[in-house]
Amino acid sequence: MIKKNGFTLVEVSIAILILGMLLAGVSFYVENKNNHTKIAYTLEAAKKIEKVMYAHLLINGRLPCPASFDGNNEENEENEERGGDDECETTVGFLPTNTLDLEVRDGWGNPFFYQINDKATEENDNEDICHAATVFAGEGEDDDLPDGFGICTATKKAYCNGGCAAACSGGCYTPGESDDEIDDENPPFFHFSTSTQAQSGNGGVIGSATANPSGNIRILADCTGAGCTNKTVNSTSVAVVISFGSNGDKTWNAILNTAGNDDDDEVYKPCPVNLVAAGTINAEEYENCDGDSIVIASATKKIDDYVFWYDLFRVKSESASRGLLK
Repeated sequence: MIKKNGFTLVEVSIAILILGMLLAGVSFYVENKNNHTKIAYTLEAAKKIEKVMYAHLLINGRLPCPASFDGNNEENEENEERGGDDECETTVGFLPTNTLDLEVRDGWGNPFFYQINDKATEENDNEDICHAATVFAGEGEDDDLPDGFGICTATKKAYCNGGCAAACSGGCYTPGESDDEIDDENPPFFHFSTSTQAQSGNGGVIGSATANPSGNIRILADCTGAGCTNKTVNSTSVAVVISFGSNGDKTWNAILNTAGNDDDDEVYKPCPVNLVAAGTINAEEYENCDGDSIVIASATKKIDDYVFWYDLFRVKSESASRGLLK
């Protein structure tokens, strides 16, 4: 009997199948490990950003404005002789890393998206100490205090929107220019009493045109359409820093190629809506780059954006800890 050497076709096929399964497992492991490394890097970068952002707040009495999409990474703010204040030029843009003296990108090598209170570009709100937009104001002048502002005679606590009379039994007064309770020439211009009022009306249904008098950003859990009211994670955020995650390069490419974002006309637009139709991002991810007051922070695999928000309460607390607020 002649002994045959080698393998049958069936044996070779089985060996190839097993080898393929092993390689697929190794590839998945490497890819998964690599992704976790990028996520960890992004989270560490966010911690570094937070530290520097609050340092900027304590040094300058305000948070920075966004940088425009022209790539200079400097915050854009108006500083004209027309009222003393300097409101931001835009509410969306790059994180102003040059202004913050910070070299940082996310784990995928993309810049961080930065969005702020949507009233920070409006002069009247920017100089109103009862409005959250004053978190971004850098200059001021001796202007009349907003209607309804009062200080309790007994406690020296300030109230906005007519709240003093109801909360203070000892009487209230409005400080004059000679009083030192309110400094309307030097930042910070926000106050303990600055409103943290969240979005009004329907509670933040995505895509609605509901008025948002505070300009604050509402952070939602994974949710689209009606019924998102109960999905609110935070409703008093004055700023958010966002990494667009693993598909961030496609999102940023779309943003930077949107008409107006590469010109000198001071028009800065968020990502175009056709990104969803093209399948580049999903509807939830679109909410994080469309520039409106809704941002989604999800723990599901449906969205891989990483959202870091700056709450007005925390801004006040950090400022108060250094004696910046009265």
